[in-house]
Amino acid sequence: MDALKFLNDMRTKEIRDANGNVIHLEMRDLHADVYELIVWTGGRSNEIANLRPADIDFHAGSITFNAKVGIRLVPMDEPLAEVLNRLIKRLIKAADDTGREFLIPGGMLGIGQILRRWSQRLGVKVSARALRHSIAHGFVGSGLALDRTRDQLGHTNISTTDAYINPREKRKKQVLGAL
Repeated sequence: MDALKFLNDMRTKEIRDANGNVIHLEMRDLHADVYELIVWTGGRSNEIANLRPADIDFHAGSITFNAKVGIRLVPMDEPLAEVLNRLIKRLIKAADDTGREFLIPGGMLGIGQILRRWSQRLGVKVSARALRHSIAHGFVGSGLALDRTRDQLGHTNISTTDAYINPREKRKKQVLGAL
């Protein structure tokens, strides 16, 4: 299985369509919502796994992620708010039975299972990191400045964001530096 570094628009559509192949409607909807949450926020797996209802401010239109570099605010548009509302409703429904407090069932393992299923269906490795790279490309491709993209992804250093956008250039510099 080839590792997928960046998901172009066609691959992204294939992943969304693959969600329709999940037999159980509730699971298909959960898979689609997790995918959309990762894509629309650029969230890391651990940020998504640790997301709680208290981290979502519908009035301010933002999500607070506890990122590895501290707190990161991500703006929330209407489609993302709909996804989060569905996840919260699922959580409330499940909380009676499980007592869980996070939006994604199974946390990191749950996200990993969903990504593995997509990988198997598509024949490529789909990871949260590949989705983050894709969203970074989408941000820059749509005209968002590199420093705004850095802030959206929660990077402390602009060179990290630049490496997401230009990985071949980074590798070329490493090779040339070794000579």
